Amino acid sequence: MVNGRLSCLGSVQHLKNKFAVGYQLQIKFPPTTQQNIKWFVAAYLKDSEVVEEYEGMVTFHVPPGIACSQVFSTMEKAKSESLVEDYSIQQTSLEQVFLRFTKSTVPGSCRSKSPFDRSTQNLELNEMHL
Repeated sequence: MVNGRLSCLGSVQHLKNKFAVGYQLQIKFPPTTQQNIKWFVAAYLKDSEVVEEYEGMVTFHVPPGIACSQVFSTMEKAKSESLVEDYSIQQTSLEQVFLRFTKSTVPGSCRSKSPFDRSTQNLELNEMHL
């Protein structure tokens, strides 16, 4: 439920197939390379967005149009240039789907700007397909 309305309904697999698009790329880096790694990812993995950022760690959402092999080769290149200490790539989890739903809502409204497909959609129960 978001803003008192049911936002998504279905099995775990249905929800992941519908809303969990792309990958999560988590990067651990030396403190001196923080800005450089963001520029590096922006240059090599177009349309990737910073999801979370902490000291020494940043998480990107990588869109589905970028092949996993491209992400790996880009991260290995960054690692060879000492921009990255370690990295991990994973599918978007169901928990991340729910967190993105709650972050993307407008207070007092049932309208939601989906962070996954960037289109505004009214997530009414009668529009859901099980």
